[in-house]
Amino acid sequence: MRTIFLFLIIVGCTKNNAETVRPSDSSFEFELKKSSDETQFASYDGESISTAQIKENTPTLDLAGDIHNTALKLKAYQESLRRLKGIVIRRALNAAAQKEGLLAEDFIGKNLDISKVISNKDFESYLDKKGIRLQDLTPEQTAAVRANALQEQREKKIEDYAVENLIKTKIYVYEYPPTIETKLSEEWNSLWGPQDAPISIVFFGDLMCSPCKTSLLALTALEQEFRGHLKIGFNFFIPSNDRNSVMLSEAALCTYEQGPKYFRKLTAVFLTKEDWTEDDIHQAVQQSGANTDQFKSCFFKRTYEKLLNQHLAYSTSVGVTAPPTILVDGEPLEGAISRGELRELVRRRIESKSPAWRAFIRRLKYYFKN
Repeated sequence: MRTIFLFLIIVGCTKNNAETVRPSDSSFEFELKKSSDETQFASYDGESISTAQIKENTPTLDLAGDIHNTALKLKAYQESLRRLKGIVIRRALNAAAQKEGLLAEDFIGKNLDISKVISNKDFESYLDKKGIRLQDLTPEQTAAVRANALQEQREKKIEDYAVENLIKTKIYVYEYPPTIETKLSEEWNSLWGPQDAPISIVFFGDLMCSPCKTSLLALTALEQEFRGHLKIGFNFFIPSNDRNSVMLSEAALCTYEQGPKYFRKLTAVFLTKEDWTEDDIHQAVQQSGANTDQFKSCFFKRTYEKLLNQHLAYSTSVGVTAPPTILVDGEPLEGAISRGELRELVRRRIESKSPAWRAFIRRLKYYFKN
């Protein structure tokens, strides 16, 4: 009976594993495909979209070929995907509007309920996502940010409508994304998850920055949800003159040498408040269950001061400019990212790398092992 059940899981979960890419914060998905035509960037509904069309009136994309920094190349690639998304949406809207004898804007007004005012709840969600504090803004800046939030909300509604109702054929992209070579080792990072996990994530962050806390909480939850699939490395990216950030980072590394579970427990405590003294840190270490004598020896000798400086140098060398930044298999995500957004990206990565039945077996093995 068990054999039959497992067979049904394997057969029922097998699916197509085509490689895909998508613009950040988007429901669009493009399938990667090789092409011998170097002038062709993508195709949609049988029509080619050239690289020249994507780069049109965008100087930063024209310079992308001369960029040597991989992170900047990735930003240029993401901008190309966003422009492609805009081109596809315009074509789909214009085609649908022409069938009804309407202009595109009239078609949008007829079929979509788009508010001219953003609610306070949606505005607060927008600020949280962008890592902006309302109290830091002047009235003029608040008005400008509200306008941006409203425009982004409008574009998202149009995009969702187009994906659900208008775009019925695959969109192929013929340029593969560049990737950042990531460092993941127990000597270099604080690692969570099995060494042979198929998805590698590097978190560049600071335990004191608010957006970092949002992203780190999301990562912690996902590591538990996708057990066995994620190998997560913590790369500290902190201002060297911030005493609190330096203390918390060195303390976290001193607990990691006693075992990953202590690192996770301590960082979870560090996320709960803003200001820390040395006495607070020692109490938190005691709560984590780590050996306090071993911790004190490590902490007072500043054992990991050199490694923190190396982390900062590495972060800068790959183009990380501010925390938090997350690399998912070399693809960078900047700013605070919600658990839902990160979960969707990880889910797609897992599906593209292995059949669902193999993913199920991996999670099962990791569950019984741990």
